[in-house]
Amino acid sequence: MLGTDVSRLEAIPFDQRISLWEGKMATVGVPLAVRSAEPTSRPRQEGVSYLGINELSIVEFVCGPMSVARTKSLIADSDDHFAVLIAIQEGDEVFTVGNSRMELTAGDMVLWDSHQPAKFEIDRMVRKRSLMIPGQVFDLIRGPKTRSGKLLSSPASQLLGDYLGVLTNSVQALPQQSLSSARNATLELIAGMLRSEPGGEPGAGTAVALRTAIESWIDAHLRDNAITPAQVAAAHSVSVRTVNRVFAENGDTLGAVVRRRRLMRARADLEATQHSVAAIAARWNFSDASHLTRSFKQQFGLSPSAFRAELRDRTTEVTATEFTATTGEHLLLPAS
Repeated sequence: MLGTDVSRLEAIPFDQRISLWEGKMATVGVPLAVRSAEPTSRPRQEGVSYLGINELSIVEFVCGPMSVARTKSLIADSDDHFAVLIAIQEGDEVFTVGNSRMELTAGDMVLWDSHQPAKFEIDRMVRKRSLMIPGQVFDLIRGPKTRSGKLLSSPASQLLGDYLGVLTNSVQALPQQSLSSARNATLELIAGMLRSEPGGEPGAGTAVALRTAIESWIDAHLRDNAITPAQVAAAHSVSVRTVNRVFAENGDTLGAVVRRRRLMRARADLEATQHSVAAIAARWNFSDASHLTRSFKQQFGLSPSAFRAELRDRTTEVTATEFTATTGEHLLLPAS
């Protein structure tokens, strides 16, 4: 989990304050270049807070006028890769990624890939919340056509924004096992949001409803020995061709979706149980422990045993601190 404790920023010279902000961004895992002319006044509150939910992080910012860039050189020097959901709570900023330039205001949410150069321009005070999802985890719930720099505007994105506010305010009281459940629920909400976005995966109209129904059916049958297009087609009274087309519209396949969801369930069992790797492999229909280990390492970059060891090394205490430029008090940034 991440935590930072910095106070009395009003005593720090402006040029050092910029360096401090850059240090905070690097601590989060997404180094950024900060540029700004010294303003005549700063917002009453200025700072950053961190909350860790297993490998997910909720990062909240309150800052005054500045220009922030994720440059190609910073990307080349970074080992970490995140999908970042940015939700504006108060104020506004201009977000530029690729050829897209968006003016974000309170209530807006946008998806950004940290491997893509981007620029954030803030003219006045802005308060925003960012959910950072490691790229290897996001790959389990995204489709190959998920687009960075997309403004998210569906009712599902509004639900996710409200949920993150509630989660931010309640997560400190959750035991470790509940944190795992909260993490899984967060990923499921994101997956549903991506499917329901206009122009998103897997398409519009009945295709969205069909894929949602199929994925619910898949979840209920993940412990079956095999899940085939013919079985899925028969269960939903459609043709095999229709099943394949629903997933192909998103550059996906039924087999890939089943594999990702089995890996998610295996990962959850590694977190929440003491079952052996072999037992978890059998439960989720991997041929044996070696098969699960190979698939898990390919997806997450480490073996199931190493993943469990990493979990043991994490603190179970969830804290969040915020630094303010006026009082130096430590506060959890209030949800919108």
